[in-house]
Amino acid sequence: MEIKNIRKLKNGKYELTLISGDKVITYDEVIIKNNLLYKKDITSKEIDEIEKLNTFYDIYNKAIKHISKKMRSTKEIKEYLEGHDLSSKEEEELINKLKKIGMINDEMYVKAYVSDKIHLSSDGPNKIKNELLKNNIKGEIIDEELSKIDEEELINKVKRIINKKVRTSKTSSYNTRQKIYLELTNLGYSKELIDKCYNDDRDDESFLERDFNKIYKDVSRKETDENKIYLKIKQKLYQKGYKLEQIDRIINEKRN
Repeated sequence: MEIKNIRKLKNGKYELTLISGDKVITYDEVIIKNNLLYKKDITSKEIDEIEKLNTFYDIYNKAIKHISKKMRSTKEIKEYLEGHDLSSKEEEELINKLKKIGMINDEMYVKAYVSDKIHLSSDGPNKIKNELLKNNIKGEIIDEELSKIDEEELINKVKRIINKKVRTSKTSSYNTRQKIYLELTNLGYSKELIDKCYNDDRDDESFLERDFNKIYKDVSRKETDENKIYLKIKQKLYQKGYKLEQIDRIINEKRN
């Protein structure tokens, strides 16, 4: 089948007009790969191959647009390609092409991911590492990037989180401490770092008075025996993290 004309389109594609009047739209990569600029004739088999290559480059360009919106790991791109009609060989070829032009680079992905999480979220190093490991990133790549985090910046970040939580806490310093340690550990910070940053200099007395009055009100509705009332109050205050000497003192004050 004779190629009558080849015209370059504005979007980087080429239009092949055959002697039959049929038109084939394809990519410049396909033109070059098949040496079509210098061919006079093309077979039906070659047209089928061009259509197949068109599908490949359609997906390739979609993948580029997908990565352009947000940097992606190799695993994320593989998952994206699962929804497209590619063989394993074609998928591997496409990913290698993306790596070759720098669109997929796990080292750069880790660098950007760590920077975003440290500066734009509350996440700590351990959580960041675990999330990156889920993306099949090598541990040594992650550890190298995490080692570059400025410790002073990390300390200031943890202190800001702690200070905010302490400031808004409405429970005893003990309970506040337990809750904050749990939350920060879940966010990916080490106990050693939390220890270094933790400070709660609030006076528990106001909380103790408030909690005593609330518990007394609740317990005395159901219990009439005074000794049992104060025993239950003591148990509940202890569960809230108050020290025994604090509890005994306020109970003695209230009973006298």
